[in-house]
Amino acid sequence: MSKKKILAGILLTVMVLTSAIPAFAAETVCTHPEEALDWAYPYKKKPTCQETGLTDEICTICGAVVHADVVVPKDDHSYNVESVKNSVITDDGIDYGTITSKCKWCGKERVDELTKDPAICEHNTQMQYTEGKNATCEEDGYTSDFICTDCGTVIKGEVTSAYGHHWNNGEVTKAPTTSSAGEKTYTCINCKKTKTEEIPKLTETSKPSESGKNNTTIVNPAKSVAKAGTRFSVSGQVYKVTKAGKEVSFIQAKKNAKRVVIPATVKSKGVTYKVTSVAAKAVKNNKKVKSVVIGANVKRISNNAFYKCPVLKTVTIKTAKLSKKTAGKKAFTKVSKKMVIKAPKKMKKSYARIFRGLAIR
Repeated sequence: MSKKKILAGILLTVMVLTSAIPAFAAETVCTHPEEALDWAYPYKKKPTCQETGLTDEICTICGAVVHADVVVPKDDHSYNVESVKNSVITDDGIDYGTITSKCKWCGKERVDELTKDPAICEHNTQMQYTEGKNATCEEDGYTSDFICTDCGTVIKGEVTSAYGHHWNNGEVTKAPTTSSAGEKTYTCINCKKTKTEEIPKLTETSKPSESGKNNTTIVNPAKSVAKAGTRFSVSGQVYKVTKAGKEVSFIQAKKNAKRVVIPATVKSKGVTYKVTSVAAKAVKNNKKVKSVVIGANVKRISNNAFYKCPVLKTVTIKTAKLSKKTAGKKAFTKVSKKMVIKAPKKMKKSYARIFRGLAIR
């Protein structure tokens, strides 16, 4: 074989190998769909009863900041209990006590008179008694203790599970070749911690062509798809795979979130899943959530999906796929009596029948 033919063969092989690497390393550009946008938490500046706060609006798929320095509305007064005068049973009946509290931001004082017997009180009206602790990616939190302003009973809080890291799509920091593995680095959108994963070596296969020469093909490694039943967390919200590589159920919201967005799709380890259902008690015992958005791919909302959310006032439903068999007013149990459902225009009549007894707009 002549030197020219040998050099030509070497050059062809190098061209094939080098052309394959950029193709593998190229990442799909995220379009930041509206249903994937959410406020970054913790806020840059926490709102108070006197001042607005600041945060960034981020894409929960890729972690990019889409809108910087979004204004967070003023919050309600945050009262700390200063003193409790317990009710006393006397020969003449019950001498009801008081709870004195003060806003930690503006100093406004509040006095609640106890009016009910603790033995029969249902504790429907509560205020924070002790400071809670927010869960992080790796550490559990605590929801605070509350005190009933009707009878003075202290209601213990709950431990909130660490919500897990929310990794972005990752960046190829070392491209793989046929002789060595590559490396991809992921960054947590919440806490900025990083992790790396190995990218398998490219596989080189040779097969003879019609001319008798070998043609070299570079085969990229396939993505691994989570099995049905696998759970993963994105932005503090937990999902469960119901159809491998295709669909998930929304099973747990971030604890004490004031706004819950159930997206149309969610991405984990490079795989995009449709969010097609909301599980029972996915948003439960949340005394702060005021609004919920339900994505366009949801087909089922289980009974008690939104359970004991006393200040939930606005539910925006973007999906047109619900029916009497897959949803009903029992999904919203023990929520605010003023709650309003905002439905797609073409579905208002249908959803008024499905959620009979609830306000539809």
